[in-house]
Amino acid sequence: MDFTNIIAEKRGELNIISNQIKDITNNINSLNKKLPSIEKAVALLQEVAENTQNQIKEHIEDIVDTGLDTCFPGLYTCHIAFVSKRNKTECEIYLKDDEGNRINPIEDSGGGLSDIVSFSLRMACWTMSSTDNLIVLDEPFKFLSTNLRPLAGSLLKELSNKLNLQMIIISHDEEMIEIADRIFLVNKDKKFSKIEEKIIT
Repeated sequence: MDFTNIIAEKRGELNIISNQIKDITNNINSLNKKLPSIEKAVALLQEVAENTQNQIKEHIEDIVDTGLDTCFPGLYTCHIAFVSKRNKTECEIYLKDDEGNRINPIEDSGGGLSDIVSFSLRMACWTMSSTDNLIVLDEPFKFLSTNLRPLAGSLLKELSNKLNLQMIIISHDEEMIEIADRIFLVNKDKKFSKIEEKIIT
């Protein structure tokens, strides 16, 4: 048996392993030098995320509260909480009534509360995703109970003013028509539609 070749082979393997250990040690040292910067970056990202979440929370709560105060004065307030679930941040939206009870508007069985919250949430999301100050609404609140439609009309006017938003509303409801600054009547005659402005007196 030739031990000289075996020893030479083992020395070669030892040199390779030693070089690998040096490379790993150098990588560890390099990463350790970068670690404080990475920790600072993570802390900064967390701070930015929290600030962004707070701004979103305030914005959405403000718009939904406007809707609630217009239609149900003093009865409800909107609350938003950001929670971590399954390593993801999720947004929980709920209401509190004037006695502090937590209410899920989705479970509201009537009275129009879920309609008002849903519309207000859509408006809040729209304002965060669009730079346009014009929105077209086709039959908004058509499923809302008749007694709440005048309040819904007031809500549209309030949000239009608050968000500096021009709204074009297509509607058959008198309550929606009454809030308009300008009214255009569309009549279909055979194949053609005729549009004329109604003078508001």
